[in-house]
Amino acid sequence: MALLNHSMDKYSDRIGFYFMDRKMPFSEVQDLTKRFATFLQERGLEKGDVVAICIPNTPQFLIALYGTLLAGGTASPLSPLLSPPEMVYQLQDCDAKFIV
Repeated sequence: MALLNHSMDKYSDRIGFYFMDRKMPFSEVQDLTKRFATFLQERGLEKGDVVAICIPNTPQFLIALYGTLLAGGTASPLSPLLSPPEMVYQLQDCDAKFIV
């Protein structure tokens, strides 16, 4: 995470994501990541807690992933394309404290 934060600080004015027609600079990515990390911590996330992230390939997925790591959590990506029994299995297996 330290390398990622350093890079986002150093290149804050550069584009971090292109998604559809939207360009998101690293400064915005970093702000949203920190806000999401704070959100998780204020709701009781402790170091090592698992956050299941069920979001398609969008900037929101990366913000949730980076925010989880920044908050000290462990991310468990959960494909939205899984069947309900597959999702249940993964959620039980990873013992997620949060689901996004």
